[in-house]
Amino acid sequence: MNLLNGFISGTLKPALIIFGLATCMPLVFAISIDLLPNLANGIDFTQSSEPALRHWGFMVFGIGALLFASAFYPWLRFSTMVYSTLEKSFMVYLWLSNKQSPWGDAYLTMGILDTIICLYSILYFISSYGRPARWVKE
Repeated sequence: MNLLNGFISGTLKPALIIFGLATCMPLVFAISIDLLPNLANGIDFTQSSEPALRHWGFMVFGIGALLFASAFYPWLRFSTMVYSTLEKSFMVYLWLSNKQSPWGDAYLTMGILDTIICLYSILYFISSYGRPARWVKE
């Protein structure tokens, strides 16, 4: 456990900053859906899906902003990491379950990034840093 705690202690702040900034990127889609086709070849966009995609971009940006902020405000970490891990785990599930679709490759970068963040998050929760102090045996 000491090895894991040392790893999390030494990497948590930079990881939250990097993961947060990467997760903030979909804000671009919320601002202008026209940028999305250039970044996600293979996905069909329609006028009816644009509001949902723009909303998704803004919501994911919010998770990224919280991840970034939690690097500097530790009291935000636990709840932010719980929600981020759940959201990203679901995205990984969607990516894996749709890989064989004609548009499955369009989600490759997002799927890999979210998988890495999920794996790091699991290590965070296993470590002493990923549990509120009242849950940790002294």
